[in-house]
Amino acid sequence: MGRSFERAIEAAASLVDLYASSGYSCRLLGCHEPGVASGKGADHHRRCLDLLATIEVERRPGESALAARVSELERSATAEAALVVVTGTLPGRDALALTRCTRRFAEVSVICFPGHRFSGQTTRSRWEGETRLVEAMRMLTSSGIRTLALGPDERLATAWGTLFGGRAQEPVWGTKTEPV
Repeated sequence: MGRSFERAIEAAASLVDLYASSGYSCRLLGCHEPGVASGKGADHHRRCLDLLATIEVERRPGESALAARVSELERSATAEAALVVVTGTLPGRDALALTRCTRRFAEVSVICFPGHRFSGQTTRSRWEGETRLVEAMRMLTSSGIRTLALGPDERLATAWGTLFGGRAQEPVWGTKTEPV
């Protein structure tokens, strides 16, 4: 799961850069981290990247940290337009929790770097992982959530452009885009 986690962190940092360079404010949360409050500017950008540089995988058996964070977001009174979730493997219970986010956020997007795509597991294990991923993604998309599931050789910048109706070309990350 190491490389999957690294790619998820890189993707989150890219999104922080995108929002910062576009002039939009953003808030960064981790499943086990209090995060960085909503803001913009160079200092906010630095704090977000510092958090991402020090974040670690934390596993607690039988508990879903993502589902717990989603429940916390649902109870929040803060007005926010978009939620972008960047994760590694996405269990079905977390996908189900994310479907409830469409009630609170105008746009919800999930970027997934599933661990089975980054591992040297047996073909059977990878196939089972892909089957679970397809089920989770189907649940999300049927709820109106935009989804991406990327492997080790797939570029986020290219996939992000297609996620919002663009062509499968490299988007220009430095220009001001519409908020998502």
